[in-house]
Parts: sequence; C-alpha cells; structure tokens
Amino acid sequence: MTNFQKAMAFSLSILLGACVETTEDDVTAINEFSSTSSAGLSDSAVIIDPAIDEGAFNIQWDIDSSDPYHIELYLSEDSQLSKSTDVKFFGQNCSSASSIFNCSSVGNFDCRFTSENKISCGTISAANNEKTVTSFMTTLPKGAYIIIEACNGLFDSCAESASQVVFQ
Repeated sequence: MTNFQKAMAFSLSILLGACVETTEDDVTAINEFSSTSSAGLSDSAVIIDPAIDEGAFNIQWDIDSSDPYHIELYLSEDSQLSKSTDVKFFGQNCSSASSIFNCSSVGNFDCRFTSENKISCGTISAANNEKTVTSFMTTLPKGAYIIIEACNGLFDSCAESASQVVFQ
C-alpha cells in the first residue's frame, strides 16, 4: 500500500468515525508530556542549544484518545495554548494500526533547533519541513513552553499540556 493509499485510508476512517456517536473512548486525555535534551536543565526547564548535540531534543507523550488521533506542537510564551499567537511547528496523525504515523497512544519524536532559528521534529520532508521561528526568538536565551494539543479523530475532544524549555 502506498503512502497516499494509507493517508486515504486514515482519512476515510475519520469520516466513517464521524457517523458514530461519541463515547467515553473518544475523550482525549494527556497522561504525560515531556521534553528532554542532552544540554540539561535550568530551573526545571529543559535547555535546547544548537551548539550541543546539534540542537537535538526529544518530545514524548502518553495520550488516551480515539484511535486514530491527532497531535500538534506549538511554541508559546506561556503554558496556555493560544493558536492566534503561538507558533505551530509540528503536526502528526497517530494510530495503532499503522507504522507510517510513528506513534500509537505513546509518541516519541526526535526534534532539532538550529542556530538559524529553525525547529523541526521527525523526518524532514516536503510535508514536514523545518519551521523558521526567528520572530518568536526575540532574544536568546529565550524561556518558552512547548505545548502539545491532542484531539480525537473527530476533533471534538482535545486536551493540551506544556513543557518548559529554554532556547539558547
């Protein structure tokens, strides 16, 4: 099955799911969300530094939701998601039935922050490119939050969580 066919099957499953009444299984909850890096911690914030390990950091989560579900990652000045001002830098569909989505209820993605103020997670491609975040990085070091938003397949139950970071 090609990636296009897999994506179409995923989309069809979401559309078919829309015809089903919402149950308790469709309620989304984030059990755990964290970020780590080899650059260490500063006052409980994860340090992300392009000069250490080429800016590598890791994002992990454990989510209860429908199967499939969707996550998005944002950079934020505070721990509350505001889609009008926060910077979305990654989105991923997750499903236990498919290996192309790289996550089931548990996700673990390698991410990068470059000295050119670009951030990315997973494999960089035309559909998943690096996000330039120069306008967000008004000063360095920059205290910020990485926020995850997770939504069930119908996008009618969403949850969010934040991880404190410092970009250097």
